[in-house]
Amino acid sequence: MEYNWNGEGFTDSDAYSVGSDFTDSLSLQVRATDSDGNQYTITPEALNFIWQAEEIDQSDVYLKGQKGAIVEMFGWPHEDIKQECEYLA
Repeated sequence: MEYNWNGEGFTDSDAYSVGSDFTDSLSLQVRATDSDGNQYTITPEALNFIWQAEEIDQSDVYLKGQKGAIVEMFGWPHEDIKQECEYLA
């Protein structure tokens, strides 16, 4: 597997770091080569980060948290649920 992060060229590193000052979408291409030498490349949709989201103009009814929300995490590993709940809080 090879990864091309933001058009910087293919590398074997499957990790890429950005800081909160990153303002662009993060692009990625993933390339795999099979045992016969055939190459396959996919390009997932570009990623945006939570700090890049526009502010939502909402009613005062939703101050201090949305009322009546349901989060479904069926089949999630317990550790992932714990992390997601901390994030949602």
